[in-house]
Amino acid sequence: MALLDTPRRKVANQLLCLGVFELVEITTSPRPSMQLVVNLSDKRQAGVLSPTVIDDIGNLLHGVAGSMLFDLFADIPRVKGNESFVDRVEMLIEKAKRIKLYDASMMGGSTFIGQVVKDPDLVRGQTCLLIDEMIADGETTLAAIRALERMGIEVTDVLVLVDCEHGGKEMLEKEGYALSHIFTADELLLYFDELGIVPSMTINEIEGCIHTEVAV
Repeated sequence: MALLDTPRRKVANQLLCLGVFELVEITTSPRPSMQLVVNLSDKRQAGVLSPTVIDDIGNLLHGVAGSMLFDLFADIPRVKGNESFVDRVEMLIEKAKRIKLYDASMMGGSTFIGQVVKDPDLVRGQTCLLIDEMIADGETTLAAIRALERMGIEVTDVLVLVDCEHGGKEMLEKEGYALSHIFTADELLLYFDELGIVPSMTINEIEGCIHTEVAV
């Protein structure tokens, strides 16, 4: 029985063919294992994500966020120029206003220092959903939450496309924040195994596996 439903399989296939998901073989442990690497920011910056793919991702996010009630939603910029994850996605939450974060870290630095773009309509005590493309250890996500809280905005929930399962979910929950996801790393790795995809494959070979799965 497939772990991913049809809409999620479709998006997983699209992102696989674009090279967003990469498999890395870890051989340092006694038993070799696979690790998932997510390169959505790089692909988005390169302009290879089509409007159709963006819409499909947006629909998955809306399927989770559409039933949530928040005053605001925000997302974390992860590419040069502070372009955001939802720049081309329709508003995810009905009647919620989008607010923008930007990365105030020094040029070339690796630490995210989030700040909220000034907005005269922001009111202390408003509730906000934070959206991101992925979460690993959770440090960047927590920095963004703290930036919002410094403005008097209340954050209780985070929604990500991929939970890489590197401890971020547990860290956020310990701090009192709930995390929702579209994919987990384990779900994607099991799906790739189902397709017969291994790290050494080229994009053309991956596409062949996906076309075979779709045909079946």
